[in-house]
Amino acid sequence: MSALIEVDDLVMRYPTPPSMGGRLALNGVSVSVQPGEFAVILGANGSGKSTLLRCIAAMLRPSAGSVRVDGQEMTRLRGRALAKARLALGMIFQHAHLVRRRSVLANVCCGTLGRHRTLATALGGLPRQELSHAQSCLDQVGLRSFAPQRAGTLSGGQAQRVSIARALAQRPRALLADEPVASLDPEAAEEIMRLLRRVSHEEGLGVLCVLHQPELARRYADRILGLRLGKLVFDERPGGVAAGTVGALYEGLAA
Repeated sequence: MSALIEVDDLVMRYPTPPSMGGRLALNGVSVSVQPGEFAVILGANGSGKSTLLRCIAAMLRPSAGSVRVDGQEMTRLRGRALAKARLALGMIFQHAHLVRRRSVLANVCCGTLGRHRTLATALGGLPRQELSHAQSCLDQVGLRSFAPQRAGTLSGGQAQRVSIARALAQRPRALLADEPVASLDPEAAEEIMRLLRRVSHEEGLGVLCVLHQPELARRYADRILGLRLGKLVFDERPGGVAAGTVGALYEGLAA
């Protein structure tokens, strides 16, 4: 089975401070995620976790190495070709970033706009042919009855579930989740982790998720990856990762 996400020997060096040759954020990182696999990245602040996700999504251009998503080499693409390739990747962030004054259904429909670039959508209109699909995505996250409700009335956990529905509305092959439970209470965090694991396993999506909670990674991930100072130091099944191995990711580093 071909990997949905393939990262090979990735290097990312930020240009500052120029007097020291720049800051090395990623140093020869190689990662792959298969269809239906839920992989979690652990590491201290500044270890390169978010940089890795942004390189995969071609939000950052790596200094060296390659990134393939659903068979497309992302580092070589520009313009419309890149925009089309990015449709294979759904993005979920720490904050849901919903349009609070619009309905839940309208927010989910926004995930379909990459396929409908028209004057009407540029002016804020929604593609009516996607409404049924958007409702089915709300079904997947258990919020269909919330479709007409204003997004600004949702709890934090509900808002994050809507952001996942919005990502699913894009019809992606893989999901990137950057600390999706960091702002949530423990119960809501568990709910989001269950949801991400379910859509990965049942829909065949490859999910790569950044977390700061090793206990959640152990309970829900198929694989756990550890980053320290820009280097991948382990890539194991949860049962093969000792507590001391995880603890070493954070030793001697500021929280």
